[in-house]
Amino acid sequence: PSENEQVGRPAVITLRDALSHFVDFRVSVTRRKLTFERRKLDERIHLLEGLASILDKIKEVIEIVRKSDGRKDAAEKIRTRFKLTEVQAYFIVDLRIYQLSKTSIDEVEAELAEKSKRRAEIDRLLKSEKLILGLVSTDLKRIDEEFGDDRRCTIVSNFTEEKIEEEEYIEEEEVYAVVTRDGWLKRMRLSSDPGNARLREGDSFLFVQAASTRDSLSIFTSHGNQFVMKVFELSPTTGFGEPVQKMFKFQDGESIVSVLLSKTAPKEGGTEIFVFSHEGVGFRTSADLHTETKKSGRRIAKPATGDSISGVRAVEKDELLLITRDGYALRLKTKDVPILSGAGKGVILQKMSRGDKLVAACFVDPKSTVLVKVSKGAEKEMKASEVARGERSRRGDKVIARGTPVLGVVEMNGKERVT
Repeated sequence: PSENEQVGRPAVITLRDALSHFVDFRVSVTRRKLTFERRKLDERIHLLEGLASILDKIKEVIEIVRKSDGRKDAAEKIRTRFKLTEVQAYFIVDLRIYQLSKTSIDEVEAELAEKSKRRAEIDRLLKSEKLILGLVSTDLKRIDEEFGDDRRCTIVSNFTEEKIEEEEYIEEEEVYAVVTRDGWLKRMRLSSDPGNARLREGDSFLFVQAASTRDSLSIFTSHGNQFVMKVFELSPTTGFGEPVQKMFKFQDGESIVSVLLSKTAPKEGGTEIFVFSHEGVGFRTSADLHTETKKSGRRIAKPATGDSISGVRAVEKDELLLITRDGYALRLKTKDVPILSGAGKGVILQKMSRGDKLVAACFVDPKSTVLVKVSKGAEKEMKASEVARGERSRRGDKVIARGTPVLGVVEMNGKERVT
């Protein structure tokens, strides 16, 4: 384990701290190198001392080796005769005869003195922190002279930090963004037919639109929450996709009611949206369709107890068409819908009969053609002008016969394709 408990722990440190840690490391390396060298010196000195003790008795050593029964026996006899260690004895036995005969006592003593002097010097260095730091400094100067080169960057005191947008890291690709009514999300290749996309039993499409992976997707829920994510974050699959609850924190009973795609750069003040509830209550407000939200989302509306958000639409035209499940339609001027600065309930836009609820809305002009979708896959096409323009809190005109509940409405000439 490291002597420094901080080593190996992630931390943000200053340049001074980084240099201090580097010097500590070089000191540790230098100490280990000296300790290793000293150990090798001890081993060599021990061998030389044994060799020096028998050099004046070489003939006797050779005679012992000749009369011995193998290397082990020779080493044991020499060790006993000259009072050597086992290591010294084997070192002498393993020397060739010509090495023994040509090695003089002066040579051995000279090397022994040199090794002993170096060992004493290492002992002195290891005892002095100042001397160790001197070695580190000398070593770094040598490295600088051998490998150093000129600075390759310029240090400046004033500079402008370049901000890199997150979108630059996302590979731009055209895909289909798909969201189902049961809350399954995915993206598909543009070459695929979204109509053939796999759906779980009983599920249906809520939102299918061509988009770039850099676009933003705003998901609005029945509890008045908004969740924003990048199209890139949608699961790329031909299967069912991923459940929205895996990406965001939904409350019990909370479901997706609308999805808006934002393809342009965010405008100051956000995008104006229209929020309406099943009880016919609604308002306009400004919403950020670009900034991604946390898992808990962003609150945009506070429906009354017993009520829930029916849908959210981007404000596009001067008139608004509302239609209930029982087929009552009301056309209002957009400016008659109040603007709220924050999350709220809104005002009554259309009066609901007992058991009825507001299920769809779209922005129109007098010449718009709308497509009303009813149960069993039937559709009714009509002119927006067929619905009399009225004031808030009215019930509206009956446009769909009794017994055919309305599912949604689409302005056919516009971009809105969420029902």
